[in-house]
Amino acid sequence: MELYRGTRSVTGSDFRKWALELLTRFVRFDSAFWGMGYMIDEIVVTAFTLHNQPLEMMVNYERWKELDPLVEHLACAPGTTIDMFDVISQEEFSKTEMYKDHSKPFGIEQTLATLAMDPVTRLLNAVSIYRSDPLQYFSPDEKAFMQFITPHLIEAATLNYFHGLLLEGEHGSSIVVSSHDGMLYQVESEVAGLLQREWPEWKGPALPEPLRQKVCGEDFSSYQQCH
Repeated sequence: MELYRGTRSVTGSDFRKWALELLTRFVRFDSAFWGMGYMIDEIVVTAFTLHNQPLEMMVNYERWKELDPLVEHLACAPGTTIDMFDVISQEEFSKTEMYKDHSKPFGIEQTLATLAMDPVTRLLNAVSIYRSDPLQYFSPDEKAFMQFITPHLIEAATLNYFHGLLLEGEHGSSIVVSSHDGMLYQVESEVAGLLQREWPEWKGPALPEPLRQKVCGEDFSSYQQCH
């Protein structure tokens, strides 16, 4: 209940950081990552929040993301919480260059990760929690809890975001927020269905071409043809 109460009391820029701090009351972790973005041929992160990690962690991760053994498994099983050691043994992972250059220096010894993606808009959220002790494994109950709570974290963050827009005077029955080039950023839950009723073949993460042209004033058909 406190999570959803926070959607109205916590400012949008602070909400994800606040929610991750709240999460520490229910499952122990030392640091965390919460990313937003979309997936076409690969996962693209457009915004993120870190808990007890420096920005340098994400900068360094760019060097290793294509070798991250978790990524492919998360992309193939949206909504499922995965432990790093479900994918690769701890002994094997500790021998990799990614572990030596990235995970160990940033205190990422244990990882539980969950990716949630809307199949129509292709917008995604990814939440990962980390422990710095190589012997403090996540339990099956903690894994089940993260699979349960992650959709609530995402829904609460979405409600918080649109509540902020309404306070700023953006009143209306449905709200879509996109980047300058027509890529979706936030979408209210009922909007995807409305867009598909108007454009039955449409799928995100770009706005439907006729709508994108009205918003951006440029031809974006090459994107849709390629994807």
